[in-house]
Amino acid sequence: MYQNIFCGVLLLVCVLSGTCSQCPSSLLISPCSCSSNNGQLPDLACDGVSSLRSLSDIFSQKFPTNQFHEIIISESKLGLLPKDVFHGKSFQVIQFLRNRYTSFKTKNVFSSSQSQLTNLTIIQETDNWTFDFDNLANFNKLSYLELIGDEMELAGTMKSPTLETLTLVSYSMTEFPKLGDLPSLRNLNLDSNAIATVPRNGFAAMPKLTNLYLGHNKLQSLAASALVFTNTMTTVDLSGNLISSLANGWITGISSKTSLQLVDNYISQMPREVFQTPVESLLGLEDGQHGELLIDGNPLECGCDISWLVTNSSLLNIVSGHCINGTRITNLNPTYFQENC
Repeated sequence: MYQNIFCGVLLLVCVLSGTCSQCPSSLLISPCSCSSNNGQLPDLACDGVSSLRSLSDIFSQKFPTNQFHEIIISESKLGLLPKDVFHGKSFQVIQFLRNRYTSFKTKNVFSSSQSQLTNLTIIQETDNWTFDFDNLANFNKLSYLELIGDEMELAGTMKSPTLETLTLVSYSMTEFPKLGDLPSLRNLNLDSNAIATVPRNGFAAMPKLTNLYLGHNKLQSLAASALVFTNTMTTVDLSGNLISSLANGWITGISSKTSLQLVDNYISQMPREVFQTPVESLLGLEDGQHGELLIDGNPLECGCDISWLVTNSSLLNIVSGHCINGTRITNLNPTYFQENC
């Protein structure tokens, strides 16, 4: 009560004196701080907030403005966040960094920022916590979402008409996340999870996807139609998995602009029926351009299964890798394969 009276007095003084700032008094929002430059919307930073009650006490006060550019909350212990955690204050950018015992399971946590939020980042390296994708339903300016946590659990289905970049990382993520319609998504980063399978046609609702990072997961094989892209891909990174087998038709939608990366897997053979179509797709026909297939770090036997590649110099230039005996694929003798395979 006394804080609200004090805040009202400060606001009256600044109005009368003509020295109003968009920032609330530092005395009222400690341990948070506020900065504002050149007439831009102010930024808030809250480091070491002791409890959810403390955070609520800060944001339930009357501020000179309810419109902010960014808030960063770090090194705090907050628990289960409630609906409209910021009490009507809205932000374009929200970051939760290195917090403890903080969960986003409740729906409408960020409801006051629905019409303004463009970027949301949550990085929590410890503790079991949940994020419900429904928190972002109807956020029609959101373009960037990054959720990273050692023991993160995702609820609901991620849908967004505007999201362009999505990063989801957790060593406990064993299943492909539930991703719905994402018509604007260009970058999908699922690197360093524990995903074991990719659903067939799992990218059909991402018509603008350009870069996919699925490296360092637990993929062992890719079935037919596992990776079907409707846009021209720039990067498809599958490095550092456990892939030993690929089905015919496992990937479509790559071109002379694509870097296809299979580095550090367990592929021992490159049979024509599996690899020829993808490699030819990387070749391109204009201006001598071509994509690349990076396949180093695999136990390639380089037997007759690879003769279709070694005897075609145009295709061979696209592939970068070594045989299990250390010989570079591009240094294999095509005459030997022509005569013996």
